[in-house]
Order: sequence, then C-alpha cells, then structure tokens
Amino acid sequence: MKFQNGSPLYSWVQQVYYLKEGGNVDISIDGNTLVGPSEP
Repeated sequence: MKFQNGSPLYSWVQQVYYLKEGGNVDISIDGNTLVGPSEP
C-alpha cells in the first residue's frame, strides 16, 4: 500500500464484474485490470 502524508492511497478496480446469484466472483488483479484513484 502506498502512503501520502501519512494517509493511505487506495486503488479501486475500474471494471464491471457481473455477479452470479448464489455464487462468488473471483477478481484477480493483473496487468490487464483497470485500476484508478477514485471510487467507482
């Protein structure tokens, strides 16, 4: 995790993942995943 002035800097996944009813969706962060500084 990165910090700036003692506060953590968060990265948010900027992609849409469709949820499956009654199941889990695994998200893996790799070089093709869009991440950004703002909460979607």
